[in-house]
Amino acid sequence: MRIPHLTRAAAVLFATGALAVTAPSASADAGSPTMTEAQSRAEAQSGRMDCLVGNINNGDHWTAEAEMSVHPGMATWYEHGDKLKIVDSLSDGNRTIGSIRWCSGGEWSRWHNYDSGPDEGDIDVRWKNFNLKEGRKVQIVACRDNGADGDRCGATVNANA
Repeated sequence: MRIPHLTRAAAVLFATGALAVTAPSASADAGSPTMTEAQSRAEAQSGRMDCLVGNINNGDHWTAEAEMSVHPGMATWYEHGDKLKIVDSLSDGNRTIGSIRWCSGGEWSRWHNYDSGPDEGDIDVRWKNFNLKEGRKVQIVACRDNGADGDRCGATVNANA
Protein backbone atom coordinates (compact mmCIF):
# COMPACT_ATOMS: atom_id res chain seq x y z
CA MET A 1 0.00 0.00 0.00
CA ARG A 2 1.42 3.37 -1.05
CA ILE A 3 1.17 6.37 1.18
CA PRO A 4 0.80 9.30 -1.29
CA HIS A 5 1.43 12.12 1.13
CA LEU A 6 4.80 10.65 2.24
CA THR A 7 5.86 10.05 -1.34
CA ARG A 8 5.01 13.66 -2.27
CA ALA A 9 6.81 15.00 0.81
CA ALA A 10 9.92 12.99 0.01
CA ALA A 11 9.86 14.21 -3.59
CA VAL A 12 9.64 17.85 -2.44
CA LEU A 13 12.49 17.41 0.06
CA PHE A 14 14.65 15.63 -2.51
CA ALA A 15 14.00 18.31 -5.15
CA THR A 16 14.95 21.11 -2.76
CA GLY A 17 18.13 19.33 -1.63
CA ALA A 18 16.93 18.80 1.90
CA LEU A 19 16.94 15.03 1.38
CA ALA A 20 19.97 13.32 -0.07
CA VAL A 21 20.41 9.66 -0.90
CA THR A 22 23.87 8.13 -0.73
CA ALA A 23 24.96 4.62 -1.57
CA PRO A 24 27.63 2.85 0.44
CA SER A 25 31.06 2.96 -1.14
CA ALA A 26 32.51 -0.23 -2.56
CA SER A 27 36.00 1.22 -2.68
CA ALA A 28 38.25 1.76 0.30
CA ASP A 29 39.57 4.92 -1.35
CA ALA A 30 36.15 6.58 -1.60
CA GLY A 31 35.34 7.11 2.06
CA SER A 32 34.33 4.91 4.95
CA PRO A 33 33.79 1.24 4.21
CA THR A 34 30.41 -0.32 4.68
CA MET A 35 29.85 -2.42 7.80
CA THR A 36 30.16 -5.60 5.74
CA GLU A 37 33.53 -4.53 4.30
CA ALA A 38 34.81 -3.50 7.73
CA GLN A 39 33.72 -6.81 9.25
CA SER A 40 35.32 -8.86 6.47
CA ARG A 41 38.61 -6.94 6.81
CA ALA A 42 38.68 -7.47 10.58
CA GLU A 43 37.94 -11.17 10.20
CA ALA A 44 40.65 -11.56 7.55
CA GLN A 45 43.23 -9.83 9.75
CA SER A 46 42.32 -11.44 13.08
CA GLY A 47 43.18 -15.06 12.29
CA ARG A 48 46.03 -14.50 9.89
CA MET A 49 49.63 -13.46 10.20
CA ASP A 50 52.00 -11.78 7.81
CA CYS A 51 53.96 -14.68 6.31
CA LEU A 52 56.80 -12.62 4.89
CA VAL A 53 59.65 -10.90 6.69
CA GLY A 54 60.86 -9.32 3.45
CA ASN A 55 63.21 -10.25 0.65
CA ILE A 56 66.14 -11.16 2.89
CA ASN A 57 68.24 -13.86 1.13
CA ASN A 58 71.56 -12.79 2.62
CA GLY A 59 72.88 -16.30 3.24
CA ASP A 60 71.93 -16.71 6.89
CA HIS A 61 71.44 -20.11 8.48
CA TRP A 62 69.76 -21.26 11.69
CA THR A 63 70.34 -24.42 13.73
CA ALA A 64 67.89 -26.23 15.99
CA GLU A 65 69.44 -28.73 18.41
CA ALA A 66 67.75 -31.80 19.82
CA GLU A 67 67.22 -31.99 23.58
CA MET A 68 70.31 -33.65 25.03
CA SER A 69 73.38 -32.46 26.92
CA VAL A 70 75.83 -32.93 24.04
CA HIS A 71 73.35 -32.16 21.21
CA PRO A 72 74.31 -34.99 18.86
CA GLY A 73 71.29 -34.20 16.70
CA MET A 74 70.56 -31.00 14.85
CA ALA A 75 68.65 -29.52 11.95
CA THR A 76 70.09 -26.53 10.10
CA TRP A 77 68.08 -24.35 7.72
CA TYR A 78 70.05 -22.51 5.02
CA GLU A 79 68.30 -19.43 3.69
CA HIS A 80 70.37 -19.36 0.51
CA GLY A 81 69.16 -22.32 -1.52
CA ASP A 82 66.29 -23.21 0.83
CA LYS A 83 67.96 -26.34 2.21
CA LEU A 84 67.45 -28.30 5.42
CA LYS A 85 70.37 -30.35 6.72
CA ILE A 86 69.62 -33.05 9.30
CA VAL A 87 72.61 -34.41 11.23
CA ASP A 88 72.95 -37.31 13.67
CA SER A 89 76.48 -37.19 15.06
CA LEU A 90 76.28 -40.03 17.58
CA SER A 91 75.97 -43.73 16.73
CA ASP A 92 73.82 -44.73 19.71
CA GLY A 93 70.69 -46.25 18.17
CA ASN A 94 68.89 -42.90 18.17
CA ARG A 95 68.10 -40.98 15.02
CA THR A 96 67.67 -37.29 14.46
CA ILE A 97 64.40 -36.07 13.04
CA GLY A 98 64.48 -32.59 11.50
CA SER A 99 61.09 -30.94 11.18
CA ILE A 100 60.17 -27.85 9.22
CA ARG A 101 57.08 -25.79 8.53
CA TRP A 102 56.52 -22.50 6.73
CA CYS A 103 53.95 -19.75 6.67
CA SER A 104 51.76 -19.49 3.58
CA GLY A 105 48.45 -17.69 3.09
CA GLY A 106 48.55 -16.37 6.65
CA GLU A 107 48.81 -19.80 8.29
CA TRP A 108 51.51 -22.32 9.20
CA SER A 109 51.78 -25.44 7.07
CA ARG A 110 51.78 -28.84 8.73
CA TRP A 111 55.14 -30.05 10.08
CA HIS A 112 57.25 -31.94 7.53
CA ASN A 113 59.55 -34.50 9.22
CA TYR A 114 62.82 -35.82 7.80
CA ASP A 115 64.99 -38.60 9.22
CA SER A 116 68.79 -38.19 9.43
CA GLY A 117 69.43 -41.57 7.91
CA PRO A 118 69.93 -45.24 8.71
CA ASP A 119 72.38 -44.87 11.66
CA GLU A 120 75.18 -46.52 9.69
CA GLY A 121 78.13 -44.71 11.17
CA ASP A 122 79.34 -42.00 13.48
CA ILE A 123 77.68 -39.22 11.46
CA ASP A 124 74.54 -39.48 9.36
CA VAL A 125 73.63 -36.49 7.21
CA ARG A 126 70.58 -35.94 5.05
CA TRP A 127 69.76 -32.89 2.92
CA LYS A 128 66.29 -31.80 1.83
CA ASN A 129 65.78 -29.08 -0.79
CA PHE A 130 62.82 -26.71 -0.86
CA ASN A 131 61.69 -23.90 -3.12
CA LEU A 132 60.00 -21.36 -0.86
CA LYS A 133 59.14 -17.75 -1.60
CA GLU A 134 61.99 -15.44 -0.61
CA GLY A 135 61.52 -13.88 2.81
CA ARG A 136 58.91 -16.42 3.95
CA LYS A 137 58.78 -17.27 7.68
CA VAL A 138 60.09 -20.75 8.50
CA GLN A 139 60.28 -22.77 11.74
CA ILE A 140 62.56 -25.75 12.40
CA VAL A 141 62.99 -28.20 15.26
CA ALA A 142 65.29 -31.19 15.86
CA CYS A 143 64.39 -34.31 17.85
CA ARG A 144 66.19 -37.48 18.94
CA ASP A 145 64.19 -40.65 18.46
CA ASN A 146 64.90 -44.33 19.05
CA GLY A 147 61.37 -45.48 18.28
CA ALA A 148 60.67 -46.61 21.83
CA ASP A 149 60.57 -43.81 24.39
CA GLY A 150 59.31 -40.87 22.35
CA ASP A 151 60.99 -37.86 20.85
CA ARG A 152 63.32 -35.61 22.77
CA CYS A 153 62.96 -32.31 20.96
CA GLY A 154 64.81 -29.09 21.46
CA ALA A 155 63.43 -25.59 21.07
CA THR A 156 61.67 -24.41 17.92
CA VAL A 157 63.86 -22.00 15.94
CA ASN A 158 62.45 -19.21 13.76
CA ALA A 159 64.15 -18.67 10.41
CA ASN A 160 63.59 -17.08 7.00
CA ALA A 161 63.51 -18.50 3.49
